[in-house]
Amino acid sequence: MNGVHDEHDDLVIKTLAVKKEDSTGKEFQREYFSRMLETTECANNIIKRYIGGLTTKIGDTDLQDFLLRITNRRAKGKPSLIASLIRNSYECAAPGSDWQQHAELIAAAEMKANAYYFANWFYDGKFLQNPADNKQAVNASLITKPLADKIILDWAAKSSENMALLPRIMELFVDSDIYTEIAQRMDIFNNVYDNQKDKPIEEQIRYSMDRTEKLAQYYKNAVRLGGALANISPEQAQALEDFGRNFGIAGQITNDIADYSMVQHATFAKQYKDTFSDFKGKKMTLPLIFALDKANGRERNTLKGLLEQDIIQITDTDTNEVYNIMTNCGAFDASKKCAVSHSNFAQAALRKHFNKDARRMLTQAAVMPKCNKYYTENLIGILK
Repeated sequence: MNGVHDEHDDLVIKTLAVKKEDSTGKEFQREYFSRMLETTECANNIIKRYIGGLTTKIGDTDLQDFLLRITNRRAKGKPSLIASLIRNSYECAAPGSDWQQHAELIAAAEMKANAYYFANWFYDGKFLQNPADNKQAVNASLITKPLADKIILDWAAKSSENMALLPRIMELFVDSDIYTEIAQRMDIFNNVYDNQKDKPIEEQIRYSMDRTEKLAQYYKNAVRLGGALANISPEQAQALEDFGRNFGIAGQITNDIADYSMVQHATFAKQYKDTFSDFKGKKMTLPLIFALDKANGRERNTLKGLLEQDIIQITDTDTNEVYNIMTNCGAFDASKKCAVSHSNFAQAALRKHFNKDARRMLTQAAVMPKCNKYYTENLIGILK
């Protein structure tokens, strides 16, 4: 989802990590946003350069145009979460170091994330109205992973130090690929209402959280990557891993809540047409699991009536009713409670091994990219 650094900056200042509302905090956040945008733009310029070289390799200018269009769509005006976490974990672990010497790795991580999004768009049917784009989403997913590997190898060839780090770097990227592929297949084949509806709620929650943790692998590996580049101690590496895992889980739960809550904000919902995509895909994320458990009989029957359609057809009236059910029965509150718990675990993981300034930077890296039109004020507050 793409946002812009505009009038919504006031929302950023009011709701993010710095709890004490003073001018120093505001200046820090504004400067921080600018730095993270710089990191993202640097990575995307590298990605575009590699995409630009595809014409002679594959002879498919349509695919090249699609990749550039979607890369621009994902990146425009908003800091990347992956780029932010890699840069900040590196700078916190190696103060004074030049992050740009590893900009290719940030670009490779972004491209790996793009491959996941391309595949997810296809599975979610985002391009059903445009078969050509649907086909290109599949092609893009297939080609961006090896292209990211090419960027990594080019980075390694820059110096003997980089080459020595290459096995560890590749291990982290492969870990991320494996877990994300598993999570994606869990979403498609198992984490759906038809397969989960008759299971006890404890098992539904356990399965959903397992899927959420695998999706959080990108967050975890981003901070692990920054730490590996800085050659930090095993204790610091574990702290970063625990931070990334828990912030990743909190962020994913926040995403799952936003899929439903955004419907109440007409401007947001109009701009982002995949509102209620989890519900339409019958994905058993925490808000839906809690709603089916906590709703009264009439409300539960309403939800089941919609979910038991072969292909869900949902009107604006339906989305508002589902939103109200989730609000009234406490499904959103229960989901937020879980997100806040993981956010607290994430920050606690850093306290022993990183100073206050480092913790502040890492927390901002995880939160700042959430400052866009996709997130409402109460949701941003989860990750503070």
